[in-house]
Amino acid sequence: MAFPRSRLVLALALTPFLFISANAGAAPGAEFATTKEGIVGTYRKAVPEEDFATVKSRDEKDKPRAMARQKELLNERYDLSDRPSSMKMSGGRRAVQEGVRIKLPAGMTWDKLAAMTPEEIRAKGAFPKGFLPLPHVKHETGGQVFPKFEIDRIDQAEHRSLQRFDVDFDLPDHMLPELPLPIFLQSRPELGDVSKGQLLTI
Repeated sequence: MAFPRSRLVLALALTPFLFISANAGAAPGAEFATTKEGIVGTYRKAVPEEDFATVKSRDEKDKPRAMARQKELLNERYDLSDRPSSMKMSGGRRAVQEGVRIKLPAGMTWDKLAAMTPEEIRAKGAFPKGFLPLPHVKHETGGQVFPKFEIDRIDQAEHRSLQRFDVDFDLPDHMLPELPLPIFLQSRPELGDVSKGQLLTI
């Protein structure tokens, strides 16, 4: 495809995903928030008043709905199809994905967007949602979420599970870094990947 000449839009078009959790006031999550859990809006404010068993039961029940909500948001913003390039990640075990993945509003193209002023983009709601802060998969709770392949490897090595009962990882495996993660030492760059393809565990 031909990219627009605008430096700004070109930079945006070539920018990889900005998957950063942000406490945005309009972020999804309010529908699961309760004051008894100590959650107000999209953040945890106080010590929960409910016992763990009650919270766990409710979170397990809400899990399918929370995952469906995040899947809908991701599909609206991004093209998450598996399109591997000929390039490999630094460990050489997984292909780097290629192509522009940010979805544009219906009828919009990068060339049209490049020709618009910021005021026009704002007035027409044409700014690509893929560049907005991406809420945590369970924004009202937060916390680390690990992909299944990493959960399985840690469980195999350490006999402990990192699986959450309230939510699963929200991005497809082909979009994630390879595992085991390569390790490079700043003071000894000549050593290359010192992990030697082994997962670093406790």
